[in-house]
Amino acid sequence: MSFFKPHSSHITKAGRAKPVVPTSPTDPLEEVRTLKRWVAIGVYTAILGTEPFYFFVLHYSWPQLLSGLVVGMIIAFTAIEGAFNQIFKLRKRSAYPNRLLQELSQAPGMTAAAQRALPVINDLFGVGASFVALSHKDGGLHVLAA
Repeated sequence: MSFFKPHSSHITKAGRAKPVVPTSPTDPLEEVRTLKRWVAIGVYTAILGTEPFYFFVLHYSWPQLLSGLVVGMIIAFTAIEGAFNQIFKLRKRSAYPNRLLQELSQAPGMTAAAQRALPVINDLFGVGASFVALSHKDGGLHVLAA
């Protein structure tokens, strides 16, 4: 799984192609969201697809059909949501530290590292604004990035 989308390579003056460098981070949870959507479609389709069998072959009454359908949908919804919430937690736990390390490794200094880290941290915590500051010996703060 790649956290970055590569951009097109360019030709150097020596006639060689520059290596493809990752430039823009992608959403590490996008694959999980897509999988969750397809699992939900498949499970709900399978549950609804069996209803004609119960009605025409097994001759269930309408109350039996509806009660079975409601129970099946509740179980499916609970299982899908519970499982994928755990998957999201595990993916965040592994993806964001790696993404943060990738961003910090490309920074030339402490201020640049703070500026690169803030968007990743904001995305992780879901906040709109944040800042990084260092404390001085005299008790004051020096803001590195906001």
